[in-house]
Amino acid sequence: MLVKKLWIIMKYLYNRAMNYLFWASDRKKKERAKKIFEQLESKIAVSQQILNVGCGEGYLEKIILENYSPAITGIDMEKPETYPTQFIAGDFETIDFEEQRFDIIIFSLSLHHVKNPKAALRKAKELLKDDGLLFILEIAPKTNFLKTLLFKTRILCLDRIHTWTETELKSLITSAGLKIIKEHLVPVQGIIIHAEK
Repeated sequence: MLVKKLWIIMKYLYNRAMNYLFWASDRKKKERAKKIFEQLESKIAVSQQILNVGCGEGYLEKIILENYSPAITGIDMEKPETYPTQFIAGDFETIDFEEQRFDIIIFSLSLHHVKNPKAALRKAKELLKDDGLLFILEIAPKTNFLKTLLFKTRILCLDRIHTWTETELKSLITSAGLKIIKEHLVPVQGIIIHAEK
């Protein structure tokens, strides 16, 4: 009995450490923000309005503002202590943007937290300008076996609402009426997808 309890505790601590090392540490968040900026820089350079859904501490926004001057809006459930630009606290699915439209909308490890991902993607499509770009970074393993291994055992992302394989995520994006124009895999079962209307 004691051995079993110790095993459960060790497994939990291991899983938390793996999640932190691969995705959640400040260092990893800053590295990820820099890589996203590098991927989007040519589009950012000509953008006027950018929306970052699930913006966290604003690492990406800081990098963008060091190099360019678009209007950036960040959305998250709670405002961080310091945030470099306009911030809206709340649920993306319920926020009214009126007639505002965006050149780029970013979901960086945040789509899995929304209540209804398909509705969120449809809303993002509506909010994109005609030549706008939707950028999605998500953990999406290639197979159901890996999905089960990573998420059911809680090795990665302990607080995610939704899980999907790479194929399921791409199907979700296209079923929301978006067109995938570019995709590539990133370490630890991640995928980056660029989509448009």
